[in-house]
Amino acid sequence: MNMKKTISIVAIILALLLTMLTLAGCGTSTVDTNVTDTGTPTPTAKPHDADSTPMKPTVIAEDSDRKFLDAAPNDDPELKMPAIELQDKVVTILAVTEEVDTPQQLIMKELYSYNGEAPEFKYIVTTHGEFMSKLIADVLAGNPPDLFGNDYDPTLIKKDLVQPVDEYISFTQGVWKNTQKSHDRYIWNGRHYLVNPVFSRWDVVWFNKAVFEEYGIDTPDVLYADYNWTWDTMRDAAMKLTIDLNQDGSNDIYGMAIDDFNMFISSTGTSYATLNADGTVTNNIESPEIARAMTFYVNLYLKDKCVYRGDDARDKFVLGQIAMISGGLWYRGPFTEMVRAGDVTFVPYPRDPSADKYYCPEGAGGTFIPRGANNIAGACALLSCTRYMYEDEKGLWDDYLKVAANEGWTETEHYMLWNEVQGVNLYPVPNLANCFGISAFNGDIFVRTREGEPWATIAAEISPMIDDNINRILDVE
Repeated sequence: MNMKKTISIVAIILALLLTMLTLAGCGTSTVDTNVTDTGTPTPTAKPHDADSTPMKPTVIAEDSDRKFLDAAPNDDPELKMPAIELQDKVVTILAVTEEVDTPQQLIMKELYSYNGEAPEFKYIVTTHGEFMSKLIADVLAGNPPDLFGNDYDPTLIKKDLVQPVDEYISFTQGVWKNTQKSHDRYIWNGRHYLVNPVFSRWDVVWFNKAVFEEYGIDTPDVLYADYNWTWDTMRDAAMKLTIDLNQDGSNDIYGMAIDDFNMFISSTGTSYATLNADGTVTNNIESPEIARAMTFYVNLYLKDKCVYRGDDARDKFVLGQIAMISGGLWYRGPFTEMVRAGDVTFVPYPRDPSADKYYCPEGAGGTFIPRGANNIAGACALLSCTRYMYEDEKGLWDDYLKVAANEGWTETEHYMLWNEVQGVNLYPVPNLANCFGISAFNGDIFVRTREGEPWATIAAEISPMIDDNINRILDVE
């Protein structure tokens, strides 16, 4: 059985991005109980959990319901798929758009069947605004979908709207084993509710190599290869590339634009909030790590004056008027021809000089199985097929070779994505800002600071309000 012909590198990347956007209809919401050229790529490039270590699969007891196939379809013994028996032919998905013949659906049709028939996929399509209300109403009516996407939200668990998946998926084995540490960050009372085939680490710094080279500045990929891509070296480059060409008092080139304001916070190794193993949450807003990150962020704007403030940063970047821009991997759209020409590429976020390693933000979202779902096994099988795409290293490489030239996806990007951004050199920090209502304070955190208000004052002001949000979500009196 050969599945590789059904998968392409571009389809794989887009599948994850689109699947998460499609499924996650209400990513920042909580439950309302009233409605209740950096190197030569190699064919062994493979996405791993960044802080995973090689593990032998745990042997499952003979009387366990969780049994695994002897080998994956490509006969790689490391790609064992769960031997799941579907409970129904149809997998029902709550989403904001319908998708047909996605790579994971095609894989599932080849691997799994119900009474000898290939599975089918039914979408319940709703809007972002109605997503959570629809979910709650369907669960309470006893007619829930089989899966849906959302940010990690403890109230989904506490209000008994979702159920654990441990009976069907073992995160220590087969295609899932390299995600164990990431999944274990979201354990609740010893069980896994959140499932994510590849925890999103798509936040990068794009840079215009032509601008760097024109002014004789070391490019970020060179700095990264030397383990010298830090806040300080990024700042130095940004300042040198903030240039008033005609000396009229207005900069014609800016060193950088910051579209992801959280980039420095995550690179300290901490986040706004920490989910503890006992189900409690620690508010880190007044921590020294966040204070250090905010001080650096503010200085870039107010002291160094090397950050472009406009809303058209990507347009300016294409014109060569901005040297670096932080944001998502999907930013590449307007840059495609520049990427193809080798003028533009990306690197992971820079390292905090005070931190011991390269940390990166990890999206705290994924897929959940609603309580009372009709085809839990089918939902878990579909998720396992999605995971397969990111573990099949030969498939990733073969399909890159087939389609990269047509899509403008370069060897440099392929290498940097799978070996670095999704690789073992970065240590993920879950971004729980949406999960605990902290994103509501983005204006205080990022706007008031860069306009000159002291961070310590702002942090002291909003910290008790963040505590209130956390306590409300956790139902703490």
